[in-house]
Amino acid sequence: HRAKLPTSAEMSLPLKVEAVAPLNVDAVRSMMAPSARDRLDDLFDILFSRHASFDTNCPPSSLPKADADALVDKGIATIVSEDAELQRPTRAMAIPFTVVQTKVVDGDEVRERRFILWTRAHNFWAVSQRQYEARLPALQHISAFLDDALDEVASIRDLKLSFWQVAVPLHAQALFRFRDNHGRLLE
Repeated sequence: HRAKLPTSAEMSLPLKVEAVAPLNVDAVRSMMAPSARDRLDDLFDILFSRHASFDTNCPPSSLPKADADALVDKGIATIVSEDAELQRPTRAMAIPFTVVQTKVVDGDEVRERRFILWTRAHNFWAVSQRQYEARLPALQHISAFLDDALDEVASIRDLKLSFWQVAVPLHAQALFRFRDNHGRLLE
C-alpha cells in the first residue's frame, strides 16, 4: 500500500468510508504484558483526559461537505449541535484531510481516498507536556510489535481499515472536533 495527499483530480475519487465496530480495548488489554498495558493506559489517559484543553484554533478545513456527510451517514462522525457545544464546549480542534491509497487487488492497481483526522494539538501536548514518546524506531507493520501480547492475536474479520477505530468516550469527544469546508462543526 502507498498513500499520499490527493491531487485536485483525485479529490473526485469517492471517499472510502466503512462502518466497523470499534476495537474491544478491554479484550486487547487482557492479552497484553503488564508493561504494555500500563503504556496503553497512559496513552488513553493522555488522549481522553477530562481536564485537558488544547488550542481550538485550526486552519480552514479542506474537507468537502460531501465527505463529512459520508462520515456522518456511516456513524463515524456526528454534527455538533449548538446545544451540544454549550453542554460540552470544544476543547481541541483536529485537522481533517484525506489521502489517496494505492494498492494492488487481483493484479489491478486500485486507488481510493481515506479519511484521516490529525490530532495535532494532542500530539504536541503529549510530547511537550507529558514527555510521551513512541518506542518505535520507525513505524512498521503492526506484526512487528505484536510481541507485547502474551497470547496469539488473530483477526476474525477482513481488515477493512488502515487503523483500528477506538470508541471515544462521550466526555472526551469535545477533544476530537473538526470542521468541514462549509464550517460545520463535527466530532
